[in-house]
Amino acid sequence: MAELRVMLHDPNGSVTRTASAYEEWTRRVFNPFWEQFESRISRMRGGASIRNYVDLAEELDELMTGHFRLVRYGIPVHNISMNLLAQYLLKRFIGEEEALKTYPVLISGLKHKTSETNERISILAFIASSSPELKRIILDDPSEKHLEKIGLLKTPEAQRFMNEFNRFLEDFGARGFTREPYYPRWGEAPQYVFDILKPLVEEGGSVAKVEPEGLRQEEAMRMVERRIRSLRFGWFKWRLFSTILGFARREILVVPRTDPG
Repeated sequence: MAELRVMLHDPNGSVTRTASAYEEWTRRVFNPFWEQFESRISRMRGGASIRNYVDLAEELDELMTGHFRLVRYGIPVHNISMNLLAQYLLKRFIGEEEALKTYPVLISGLKHKTSETNERISILAFIASSSPELKRIILDDPSEKHLEKIGLLKTPEAQRFMNEFNRFLEDFGARGFTREPYYPRWGEAPQYVFDILKPLVEEGGSVAKVEPEGLRQEEAMRMVERRIRSLRFGWFKWRLFSTILGFARREILVVPRTDPG
């Protein structure tokens, strides 16, 4: 019922349209605004009035209101309903026990901003764990001191870590542990990244391998398709399930992208 209400009252918010509408809005509206934002701020520092800053703030408020109008259905409606429906259909078609084991594989390995961030943090943890000196600093010293202390080291491991860490901040520094703008971003307070690294380094740091998971997913998809197609009206049931699963996977990809980072 929630999906039908959204479709009737806000066509751009429907599960068939919201992801493409958001991507179109990002390309047409958000990216041009963001590309000019820093230069506009720089020019304003040269002597803009309070009114100029207020106008820019109101423009930014209107822009982000458009953003939230497009993404507001992602988590509470589409992400939840499509995943629940896909799981329900899978249980009906191949049995509950098999579905519980198979469904996590079908939606694993999806690439989005959060998974990219996790992979890069995993690489940092692996580099740090490979050096006893880096590992000692990260585990024993306060997070606020890590960047300074590691930067003073001249070892190849420390330089490799610093290069990777600087690239990480360049790519993901606008992200943080919360979306609340009150709290600093990682680029402003790198110690929060070291807070994440501490338990990973303590466990030894490991870099996840993606390819085997991808192969498992292909095998699982083939198995599910074969099982469903063997049922009565199997072609229709497979078409229904694969469509719903496609929506579920798409919403898993879309939701993390709503993070401003």
